[in-house]
Amino acid sequence: MVRQNEGNDEAYCEQLALSFIPANMIVCVCNAIRESDVRAAARAGAACPTSAYRARGAKPRCGQCFSFAREIIAAERATA
Repeated sequence: MVRQNEGNDEAYCEQLALSFIPANMIVCVCNAIRESDVRAAARAGAACPTSAYRARGAKPRCGQCFSFAREIIAAERATA
């Protein structure tokens, strides 16, 4: 593997590690919302789980997924 980002090793390692994470895991069991759905909603402007779910035509139910959905949205917005 050829390293193209010699200047920032930490960011390179994080980006490399994240590239191996499958983006299809279920985030919300209640609504069958996948990580890729949350990421797409974040790229489209969703700033919180509620707006991300609304973009999929769903409503939050039990709320157990909110912390993970927030992490995904924050990560997606940070790379935008």
